[in-house]
Amino acid sequence: MVRLFKLVMAAYGFMAFSGCASIVSGTTQPITVTSSPEGANVKAEPGGFKTTTPGKLELKRSGGPYKITFSLDNYEPYSALLTTETNGWVWGNLLFGGLIGLIIDGSNGAGTKLSPDTLKVNLVKTKPTPSASVDKPLENQETVTTQPVGQNTHR
Repeated sequence: MVRLFKLVMAAYGFMAFSGCASIVSGTTQPITVTSSPEGANVKAEPGGFKTTTPGKLELKRSGGPYKITFSLDNYEPYSALLTTETNGWVWGNLLFGGLIGLIIDGSNGAGTKLSPDTLKVNLVKTKPTPSASVDKPLENQETVTTQPVGQNTHR
């Protein structure tokens, strides 16, 4: 019985000195990024985290909010904002970790969650810029000939 009591107290002590969200969720969070078409470059700021679609960004929970930018040649860039909200596991500290667990989860970022955790983007092609064609004659064009000033063409 004493042995069981020691084991229970050791487990409680471990939980009391680590936050519930830290144990369950960790301090980073994977964010899934996909795009149509695939192959877009994805960058998360702050931090400069990068990947290519389809892929995952492993972001620090404490670093948010993040601006996520998708870019691909011949397509308009697209940006989205990942916001932070309270991680539901932080409430486990009320049962197991107490005040110390709340402090740990708050200080290492595990007490927050990034949202949304999946970004699916449909990229839009850039519009071609109109260019002047040299071969195409202008309609209703009048031919004008010029002469040097001072010369008389009538004799």
